[in-house]
Amino acid sequence: MTRPRIFAALLLATALAPARGAAQRVADSIPGFAAPSVAGERTREARFLAVPTAESAGSTVRRLARRPHLAGTPGGKAVADTLAAWMRGLGFRVTTERFDVYLPHPVRVRVALTAPERVELDVRERGPESGSDAPLLQDWNAYGANGRVEAPVVYASYGTADDYRALERLGVEVRGRIVLARYGRGFRGVKVAEAEARGAVGVLIFSDPSADGYAAGDTLPGGPFRPSWAVQRGTVSYLWRYTGDPLTPGAPSLPGVPRLRPERADDLPRIPVVPLPYGEALRVLRALGGPEGPAGFRGALPLPYRVGPGAARVRMESAQSYAVRPVYDVIARIPGRTDEEVIVGNHHDAWLLGGADPHSGTSALVEVARGLAALRRTGWTPRRGITLAFWDAEEFGAVGSTEWVEAHAARLRAGTVAYLNVDMFTAGTLDVSGSPSLRDLVLGAAEAVPDPVTGRTVAVEWRTRQKRDAPLLGELGAGSDWTAFFHRAGIPSLQWTSNGRGAYTVYHSVLDDAEYAGRWADPGFRHAPMMAGVMGIATLRLADADALPFRYGHYADRVEAYLAALERRTTAPLPADAAARIRGALAALRGAALAAGSAQARALAAGDTLALARMDAVLPRVEGAFLDRAGMPGRPWYRHTLYAPGVDSGYDPVALPGIAEALAGGDGEGMRRETERLERALRRAAMLLRSAAPSTLLTR
Repeated sequence: MTRPRIFAALLLATALAPARGAAQRVADSIPGFAAPSVAGERTREARFLAVPTAESAGSTVRRLARRPHLAGTPGGKAVADTLAAWMRGLGFRVTTERFDVYLPHPVRVRVALTAPERVELDVRERGPESGSDAPLLQDWNAYGANGRVEAPVVYASYGTADDYRALERLGVEVRGRIVLARYGRGFRGVKVAEAEARGAVGVLIFSDPSADGYAAGDTLPGGPFRPSWAVQRGTVSYLWRYTGDPLTPGAPSLPGVPRLRPERADDLPRIPVVPLPYGEALRVLRALGGPEGPAGFRGALPLPYRVGPGAARVRMESAQSYAVRPVYDVIARIPGRTDEEVIVGNHHDAWLLGGADPHSGTSALVEVARGLAALRRTGWTPRRGITLAFWDAEEFGAVGSTEWVEAHAARLRAGTVAYLNVDMFTAGTLDVSGSPSLRDLVLGAAEAVPDPVTGRTVAVEWRTRQKRDAPLLGELGAGSDWTAFFHRAGIPSLQWTSNGRGAYTVYHSVLDDAEYAGRWADPGFRHAPMMAGVMGIATLRLADADALPFRYGHYADRVEAYLAALERRTTAPLPADAAARIRGALAALRGAALAAGSAQARALAAGDTLALARMDAVLPRVEGAFLDRAGMPGRPWYRHTLYAPGVDSGYDPVALPGIAEALAGGDGEGMRRETERLERALRRAAMLLRSAAPSTLLTR
């Protein structure tokens, strides 16, 4: 018996022990559960934890990663059908929801060095040549513009705004040239946007071996690192503007919904983009003239990193077949005794085989499904419904999940308790980002699950990693399927992952197969049961709690920390009057959170089910109070006032984004406007929290 299953068996034995013995061996409380409910919840959790196994998770990865399954292809539909069949076999109510979205597929990619010598570059990974799947092995970036251009090349390091300022200081002109940039320090789409804004005619992006190649360790097959011929694919759509179908921002891609013309979609680049393996980028860099770049421009290739332009010229061609194509979200439900629901999701599409990305996460979600199915066979029905969702076309920009959220927005806002997302993970310690109000839920789940390496609880490892008794949740930017739930619909959300022990350095390559996933990313698939365990326990507690365990005081604490960071800025700090206004609203939020928590505790102790139901109807909606209908300045699709993806990073989150961006731009009027919007959002949340608690409970 494996260690996780031994741990589960001990929990089950403890849960079934006489009440006095159980009180000695397990905690006698779970946040949100009345005392009489705790023993039953412990029993359910122990039974659940006994189900997930590394063997089952590995089988899932091997079965799903047999062939390429890009969204919009027959392989993609086959994976969706397989998951739907599995979920039906486990007793879930399953629907497959189709959306017709604007997707490109690769047709032809060519890159050649035309001066100072003529060399055709290799822009196809090594892999099985199998009929319709063969074009997918080409090196391509989805949503790059179709075109063929030839121009001198300049090297822009990571292609950030700071890197372009360094080029300006060196007198290097970007306009009319092809930019060569390396992956890292921001989303690839930002690299394209920065180059496009400066008049570049094309972009080549390569993975420097300093990041994930031989400079980091042995390359495949002897080690986990990227060899010279492997490439990183990926979307280059401008996700910090909106996610989903580029032609239907804010609306679902269903029949009858108006669509933009592609040239009017402002999240699409207008220049061609191609990724290169570092073995081919080396050929281009060798041909560059001009001065060497600053120290930060240098990578691990054996040459001076000159910025150009010099004699080097490149001809690049990217031809993608753009069409409205069907994608398929698989939705598996367990009905509850109320109309509320908890949603847990992962995406099922991949650039090619998807051994680790996404199927580490898929395997964990399938293990959650198996554990829930086992509980249902005991006669259990959750208080709140549970929905497991397998999203399509995430790799193109969270497309399937965004369209689904936009199609079901009203229902989600009315009855969804929380959204839990898992994308991919590697062997390692827990790492969770999301709504601060759910921190205690996450920590409690982590305390109930063993680490597969040390045998200590996941919570102990998490605390050790963060060096904090109460670990903090990270912030949510963009980049996966929580985006529309959190930033657009205002649903409390969590993103679950783990890392630190495994290696994953073949991101979006054909090398990301089941063998790599089980050898390097998560050796033996040992961490999949752990991930299934913490997500599953959190799901069970949200589904069955007598009182939803939201703690909005944690939100107030985090916003206070963000505010203090803005005040400490050495350039353009937050003005004192703006800080005072926000702190006044924070005081209202903190007081309302304290009052609501006290009222909930009294109602729970008194068994006042009507009062608890009233509070449960309101607490998840408080996240939505942080939204502003007008959205972020310049990108109205993003509505959250406390978080947004950064315009200069694409994926990474920015806290208090409206104020932060106004300060960065020296926009005094914008800062005033954004301060007022934030203040209103915090006060809306406070008012909603106060409405959750009956006045009789507040005044006892």
